[in-house]
Amino acid sequence: MRFLETNGWMHFSLVFFDALKKLPLLFCLCGTLLMVFPQDSNVETRINELKLKLAAAHEKSDQLVLLDSLAKLVRDQAGYPYDSLARRVIALAFELDSEKIGTEQTSNLIAYLNSTAQRAWEGMAVFQRFQERDIVLDDPLLAAQLYANGADSHYFSGELAAAIPIYAAAEAFALKGQDSMLYALIRTYKAAAYSDIGKFAEASQALSESARFFKRARDTTSLLRARNSLSILYSQNGFFEEAKKERDEIMAVVRARQDNNALIPLLYNAARDFDKMDKQAERIAALGEAYAYALGPEYDQPLRPVLAYGLLKAHVQNDSVVQAERMYQKIRTDFAQGTPVPYEWLYHEALANYHLAKGNYTKALGNAKWVLEYGTRSGEFELVYDANKLLAELYEALGNTALSYTHYRAYMRHKDSIGSVQKIKALSYYQTLYETEKQDFKIKAQHTEIALLDTQNKLKTQWILFGGLGLLASFTIVILLYAQRFNRKKRKLQTQFAQHLIKNREDQYTHVSRELHDSVGQKLMLLTRKMRGNGNSDTTSLAESALEELRTISRGLYPADLESLGATKAIAAMINEVDAHTDILFTHELDDIDRVLDKESALHLYRIVQEVLNNLVKHSGAKAASVRIAHRGNTVEMVISDNGKGFDFEEKIKQSTSLGMRTLLERAKIIRSRFHVESVLSKGTTITLTIAVQK
Repeated sequence: MRFLETNGWMHFSLVFFDALKKLPLLFCLCGTLLMVFPQDSNVETRINELKLKLAAAHEKSDQLVLLDSLAKLVRDQAGYPYDSLARRVIALAFELDSEKIGTEQTSNLIAYLNSTAQRAWEGMAVFQRFQERDIVLDDPLLAAQLYANGADSHYFSGELAAAIPIYAAAEAFALKGQDSMLYALIRTYKAAAYSDIGKFAEASQALSESARFFKRARDTTSLLRARNSLSILYSQNGFFEEAKKERDEIMAVVRARQDNNALIPLLYNAARDFDKMDKQAERIAALGEAYAYALGPEYDQPLRPVLAYGLLKAHVQNDSVVQAERMYQKIRTDFAQGTPVPYEWLYHEALANYHLAKGNYTKALGNAKWVLEYGTRSGEFELVYDANKLLAELYEALGNTALSYTHYRAYMRHKDSIGSVQKIKALSYYQTLYETEKQDFKIKAQHTEIALLDTQNKLKTQWILFGGLGLLASFTIVILLYAQRFNRKKRKLQTQFAQHLIKNREDQYTHVSRELHDSVGQKLMLLTRKMRGNGNSDTTSLAESALEELRTISRGLYPADLESLGATKAIAAMINEVDAHTDILFTHELDDIDRVLDKESALHLYRIVQEVLNNLVKHSGAKAASVRIAHRGNTVEMVISDNGKGFDFEEKIKQSTSLGMRTLLERAKIIRSRFHVESVLSKGTTITLTIAVQK
């Protein structure tokens, strides 16, 4: 999560970027008057002056200016109801068509709700209401801040996927406003969202670009922030040594600055890595050091509950009963009464572990289920991973073997996904590809950054202004063309890789199938005949059974019927076999396509039919299904329909586990065909494949 990356590297908003403020006490706004508590005398004097002017103001436009000034003045002052006042200003501003004031106060309010009030879900609602107004923003930098804060509200509410396009819009506004630092910061925040939903390659690419901007600007603090995010990314991919190297260099700088607030999140992230590497002593030591700093008088971040939850979980998992009980009571006293409880997902996870260790399985189960539901809803794959592992242990302790096994399988599936070779290769691939592209366009990129993003050196004369605008237009086109070309190249390489993988797999299947048939199969056949001659019925039966199983495996690896019977009869035989072994009523109508399709197209068509039928039998819940293959002019059309429960095709494609559906799409691309799925929930599914052929 990105809240462990900043200020020290805790970022909740752009407006409150440098430090988080303590939670204010909120009081009711009655008319235009505020209940005032003792404050700095100058601030209080100014507030009283504004109150008097408000009381005398009769025109709404005058009231708006005064309310706007008052809201900005009390935003950082404890004891004033900034929330209510800001909402009053926003409503009045849009009533009077003062869009600039309304937009600025909306951005400030969202930032306040995200950070100071820690009610990001309310910030998300404020941002959504602003979007419904459909306002065209003239100030691109104000728009960039507004959208960045709006994206933050989604991010900290657990709506990670929804936050990403909002961050992208904020980036576009920052580019339009020619602010390179703002652009780089927003890319850093978007990288955190990518990372948290498992899109490591995209996160790595965004962070690398941000670090380049920060280095160019000699912004050490932001550069360290980006490198810390990169260390978290390395950790999520299992590159613990690389993560430690990045983090140790950052910590050396932070310790030299004696900035304990910046050190706290770094120690927390180090503890998480120690846990993954099963270095429990180092894990507890890092958490303990961070917690000690959080108790200090200079502490200015609301991370104390996170550290307390982490220590409770660590003590429980390492049988430190006394320390765990002490931390549990501390959490109940300091944080459990909050509405909501701060960092609720970590709270429930810690309590689930605590109650499991104490043998309170019912309480542990409730907390673990909450964590799984939250992790699934928010896309936090590590939460889902941990929750499934915990639930597997809980159900095993309760004697429910079936549910324990279900969650254990889900845990292992996530574990394989997190550490999969494909994701690690993807990270390395995109890093390498990015560096290559960066070298190819090094000169263009340098000039483009100057033209698009450097706001520090303002143009002095009209001639330079027009010249700069010309360069800006030219290099904008270069950037767009570069991005378009890069995306095309990336998609092409991904498609080529997938198709190459499928082809290699088919070649391997064919090779293994023939080896089984020609070598092992022949020997088993001779053994069977010899057993028959010896009159040993039991051994003969066993040998025949083994031979039949081997033939079944061989046919699964490569459909020999395609060569011996042709594609039409081979597909018909497959349909009849599925029909004979399921309760689904199959009908089929197949044109003769043996002389229409080449060998490769016939094989992929056979495999597509095979995969669709397998999915239909496993998942559709259908009572009847039909398969039709028709040859019409220049096309061969396959249509498979069922009356089952249907599914959401777009959602299925997005799921990382839907490899079968992705393979179908790649096979369709290989034979240059059109693949279409039409599915309606509770009404069934129709899958159509159209292959272009020569007459």
